[in-house]
Amino acid sequence: MLNWPWLRPLKLRLRRFRQLSVDVGLQHSISLLLVAIAVAGIWFLFFPALGNDYRVEFVGLIFDIVFILVIFSLFQFRAVRRQDIARQSEVIEDYKRWDSEEARFRIAGAIRRLNRMGVTKLDLTGIRLSNFVFGHHGIRDISGTIFYDGSWGELFRKNDVQLQNVSFDGVRCRSVSFSPFNPLRGLVGNAFEFAKLFDCSFIRADLTNASFNGAHLKWSEPPPQSLYEEYGEDDYGNPLASQVVYGPFDGTDLSGTSFQNTHFENADFRNAINIDNAKFDGATGLDSCTFSEEAYANDVLRELLRKK
Repeated sequence: MLNWPWLRPLKLRLRRFRQLSVDVGLQHSISLLLVAIAVAGIWFLFFPALGNDYRVEFVGLIFDIVFILVIFSLFQFRAVRRQDIARQSEVIEDYKRWDSEEARFRIAGAIRRLNRMGVTKLDLTGIRLSNFVFGHHGIRDISGTIFYDGSWGELFRKNDVQLQNVSFDGVRCRSVSFSPFNPLRGLVGNAFEFAKLFDCSFIRADLTNASFNGAHLKWSEPPPQSLYEEYGEDDYGNPLASQVVYGPFDGTDLSGTSFQNTHFENADFRNAINIDNAKFDGATGLDSCTFSEEAYANDVLRELLRKK
């Protein structure tokens, strides 16, 4: 590059730009880049008579600014994003075993902020959560989240999960691990249960490839005989009815959902979608559950329904 005296102030400014690119976010860097491009445009419009050497020198400065403000700032943006993700994850870790109103709001805020950053895979192992509606807190996707990871007997933390009256209605829960298995199954019967989901709701949720293996899924009240209520007759005397009751799996996508060795009490699977692709091998308590005719397409449930 040319070493004219008038270039020294520009070189000093360039060093300041380099330092600035580390300290500011991507948005500010883009703004500075636009200013640099505008200055270059003004230079070439109003000083066309300058020699090519000056033009080459100025273009070189512009490319330096482009590299510094965009490339370096992208690395800085990623570093700040990692810090934000770690900070929100720490909030969840601090409050997930404290089932209180404050904990619920703090956890909801952290998950919502992580969702905005594109993070859906959360570490909710050991969580204690009750009377919580994911949808009411603006949480739409928890795909890949781990509620229970199968570990047990750790001295300094509780890993078992207890969910009471938690609504996953309308939430994307693909490949969520509610429970991968019960590590003590067959050794002490049902004395130890590491994933308890009581009175939870999954209406119109996406449970594709989710896992409830070895969990205890319980609802306090048995399912009603009918989900519909008659309100009149049509012109031909046929009864008219509308759905007034929605079971916990109404409209839920169960493609690849695994309930192997799960213990059920009073589950209602009527109107569940793709229940024929769900896995119920080794599940207990199915005689207390209610199913639609679509369940006959499932090999395990077909035998159960024939016996009933």
